[in-house]
Formats: sequence, C-alpha cells, structure tokens
Amino acid sequence: MIPVDEVFVLGDMIRRVAEGGLRYFSTAFSVAAPGGIITTRIEPIAQEGGAREALLLDFDYEKTEGLDVNKIGKHLDEAHKHLNEMFQKLITESYHQYIEGREV
Repeated sequence: MIPVDEVFVLGDMIRRVAEGGLRYFSTAFSVAAPGGIITTRIEPIAQEGGAREALLLDFDYEKTEGLDVNKIGKHLDEAHKHLNEMFQKLITESYHQYIEGREV
C-alpha cells in the first residue's frame, strides 16, 4: 500500500488512528473556498492484479458566487488557483520535494 502518511498532511491523524497499520484509505470532503466550494476525493487505484498502485487525487471547484458566462476564462483561472492552493496544503513537504524532482 502507498504510504499515505508520507504523501498527505492528514498522515499525522491517520497514524494516531491506525496504530496497527493502515490497510485501506479513501476519503472525500467539501470545504468553502472564495466564491465557491472545493470537493476533494482521495482514492486508491491499482492495475488489475495489484501489480502497480497509485492514489487518485480528484478536485472539483464549484463556483457558487458571481458566475458570469462572459468571464469563463477568469472563472477557470480562479478555480485553478484555488485548487492548486488546496493541493499544496494537502501534501507533505517531502512529497512536494519528490514531485519537484528533489531528493527526499
């Protein structure tokens, strides 16, 4: 299993709760964001037979305030900004270094 506690800052909570070891991890949550709502889902995925595994990290931004179809480009940029901020808040510093190609 992928060491979820090494990838996400939720790891401290997971370690406290799963003293005997984590066997499976899946979560979804929605939070308020400027002008909308961000829904985040984290799910394990694996190749058939379990040869390779990964984590699916899915973000959805729902614009709930000030939507103007004539400003779709601006709204998409705003959504991307909020989703990137959420991603940066969720990952550990060591995983951040890993995805940037720095040694961990």
